Amino acid sequence: MGCVPSSQSKRPKSDNRQMSAEQGSQRQGRPNDKRSNQTPQHPERHDNHEPRQMPHPGKHDNHEPKQTPGQQERFNNREPKQAPHHLGRFDNKGPEPIEEENIDAFENGAQAGATASRGASFESITNICSQPPQVEDMQVIGNENSIFMIEPFKYNPSQPDRAPNPINVGNGYDDRWDENHLHMPCSPKYVDAYSQEEKDRFLRVTLPKMCDLVLTLEAVCPQAPPLLRIGSNRSVTMSQKQAASLLACSFFCLFPNSSNRKQSQDADNYQNPNFDRLYANGPPQKMEKLKCILNYFRRVTEKMPNGVITFQRYMLPSRSYPSWRDSSIDLGDLHLTTSKKIEEVQNTLQADFANKYIGGGVLGSGCVQEEIRFSICPEMLVSLLVCEVMEDNECIFLIGCEQYSSYRGYAHSFQFDGDYKDTTPKDKWGRKWCHLVAMDAIYFQNPSTQYNMKAIDRELIKAYTSFRPLGKGPNYEFGITTGNWGCGAFNGDKQLKAIIQWMAASVAGRPLIYAAFGDKKLIETFYEIYAILKNQRATIAQLYDYLYQYSQQSRQLTLFEYILEKIHENSKL
Repeated sequence: MGCVPSSQSKRPKSDNRQMSAEQGSQRQGRPNDKRSNQTPQHPERHDNHEPRQMPHPGKHDNHEPKQTPGQQERFNNREPKQAPHHLGRFDNKGPEPIEEENIDAFENGAQAGATASRGASFESITNICSQPPQVEDMQVIGNENSIFMIEPFKYNPSQPDRAPNPINVGNGYDDRWDENHLHMPCSPKYVDAYSQEEKDRFLRVTLPKMCDLVLTLEAVCPQAPPLLRIGSNRSVTMSQKQAASLLACSFFCLFPNSSNRKQSQDADNYQNPNFDRLYANGPPQKMEKLKCILNYFRRVTEKMPNGVITFQRYMLPSRSYPSWRDSSIDLGDLHLTTSKKIEEVQNTLQADFANKYIGGGVLGSGCVQEEIRFSICPEMLVSLLVCEVMEDNECIFLIGCEQYSSYRGYAHSFQFDGDYKDTTPKDKWGRKWCHLVAMDAIYFQNPSTQYNMKAIDRELIKAYTSFRPLGKGPNYEFGITTGNWGCGAFNGDKQLKAIIQWMAASVAGRPLIYAAFGDKKLIETFYEIYAILKNQRATIAQLYDYLYQYSQQSRQLTLFEYILEKIHENSKL
């Protein structure tokens, strides 16, 4: 994303809890499916036991579930009480399920004659920045909020095997067991939980190559990664080898229980990074996700990649909030397609339909858009270690993560489909030209509340925060690829979310590729509105006014029908 902003804004910590859900995926994307009226199945962000096919209490359920004695610890099924969240402002109660897209299209593929591509030229958007974005040299990045765990490194295509070196702080491992750094399994404050003999015997006999990643953690990561806390604009950059060592520790469930921290009130602001829930009994897709992760470890232990990845947290300051009602900005370019998945569109910022707790149910039973992406690109799982829960005006960028596995299917039909060789070019830092932004939508237990202007404004701010470029020029303002954000088990209206994202991208000054995989009807109607409004040079303020008027009436028409009706009425004046 170019240079990291140097400003750091403090924001009161929120202990609001937004639900993750994993099993809502079983009924997504089928408006006429009788199952669509069922209550979404609950998430299990920190659950260690697996849900049945019926709903079970989730990590952030608004109702306190009954607990067994084994549910007292954070990593042992403890279900904390729920504090009010922004969802409450819209009279939404209950769990927030995991997002997903059109299941039929993912299961069966794009059918002949059922695809559509309309709007601005696809190539005109993807060619804005066809090469990895230019970034400053690492050694000139001098602000305290850009944290490097490696010595200044410059990728040279003529020396593809040269790898970055870790920063060595003092002699040996620099232990930092505090609220601002990741609690490491190699820390003297933690390792005494196990005898060296027990650890060596178990790890060296079972998985010796992965053990090496664990046992050399001090050398690979001589300092603990800093946490990306709420309200901060900062990033952490590390080598792929450092990421592999951290993930090996997660695989063996070696990270300490965050509830042991003195700052225990913050413990529930983070995901459980250990893999124990993934090993528990559950639906078949858990094994398929595990196959993807094991394929990753096979690859990196055979030949360790020598690239770099960055995790960047961004908070939009309130002074930068757009005035949607008064904006004279024209609506931007838009390409609509049903034939591509988001991860297939290169040279763009790709949307992750995220949970507020990044990763959602990837280490449990969840198996929809975010969980699948993190499974085929396991380096993204490092974000669970360092990223605190997201606020309404925050997003998280994941830059340079490599794809290792192919897949087929979606949700309950998801399957590992073999190895994947990622040939994406690298930027000057050695990062793959892969930029992902994690953006969490509101879960609407009562779908009608999403037309409340407070809810619309929240989603506009979240989308704008995620789409806003952090600099000027093609190295920052390249296109965005998104889709039906928050429109699965989150109960979002596809038409409303399409308009919201188009508005946000327009104000951000970036063209949009809308990948509504398999939903040809949505694409055709959206294009009709797009063509008319672009021809009329319509502004953000005009479209925002349509949303406001729609929120005030009984909504007997769909949003697209209403907008078309208003356009025709205005043309007669």
